[in-house]
Amino acid sequence: MDLNAVMMFNRVVKVGSFSKAAVELGVTKSTISKKIAELESHLGTTLLRRTTRSIQLTDMGKQFHEQSSKGLSEIKKATEQAQATSIEPRGRLRITAPSDFATSILAPILAEFLETYPKISLEMMLTDKILDLVNDDIDVAIRLGPMMDSSLSAKKIGRDVFQLVASPAYIKRSPPLQEPGDLKKHDCLVFAPKPDMRTWRLKSRTSRTTLEPEIKFLSNNVTTVKALVVQGAGVALLPVSNCREEIEAKCIKVVMPEWSMEDAPIHFLFQKHHFTPPKVLVFISYMEQRMKPLFI
Repeated sequence: MDLNAVMMFNRVVKVGSFSKAAVELGVTKSTISKKIAELESHLGTTLLRRTTRSIQLTDMGKQFHEQSSKGLSEIKKATEQAQATSIEPRGRLRITAPSDFATSILAPILAEFLETYPKISLEMMLTDKILDLVNDDIDVAIRLGPMMDSSLSAKKIGRDVFQLVASPAYIKRSPPLQEPGDLKKHDCLVFAPKPDMRTWRLKSRTSRTTLEPEIKFLSNNVTTVKALVVQGAGVALLPVSNCREEIEAKCIKVVMPEWSMEDAPIHFLFQKHHFTPPKVLVFISYMEQRMKPLFI
């Protein structure tokens, strides 16, 4: 059905004249006559009866006018809402991130974002499972590691680095840690959200080495491993982003700082669209500005 024809029909009914409707719409009277004739043909019924002085709605015309005018009103409302959205970001924004991703960094930035954009509401799924942006209705995914899905748009905001950390008390009572081989003499607390992270692959400016730590404690939760490090239970290889507060407070200390795991790039992923929703664009821009200085 031609919505222009429906709109012209309703305008004729409203102003009571083909001529007046033509002037208001900026078209010719014959154009309106043709469009309404096509509409009647499509519906298989007569909507209007014209005399030289007036127009009259048929019973079906009255019914169609009443229902279609409501429909046109809803279309207008939806259009205005869409236009408003394109100007002012609003609506629910669903994001996902690894379960332990930089919570001490992320939380205050998200709070600032919500204050800056009060018409956006956030829904966050923290999980180590790779969610499908389409099937799981995700607007933005924060992911660590190499980009694997070329069907998504990506914005790199930095790199996270894994380094060896221990508490001052543990360092004081334990054998010296000067090179990776010394780890064989230490209690190793292993953060392994994936099986391959049970192996520690370390690099310095000039060397690379791989070792299987003697596992004293193993967990897929970085917060738990970090808590044991603070308590002096051993040495761990953890993302610096998750340990920033404890390092600044001197609860834990980076040991062998010249050695680290391969840096993990951090990307914000979102679906490729001809039109990316404003809420997605402002979220990525806002987070990038505030997170980039915190990562290498």
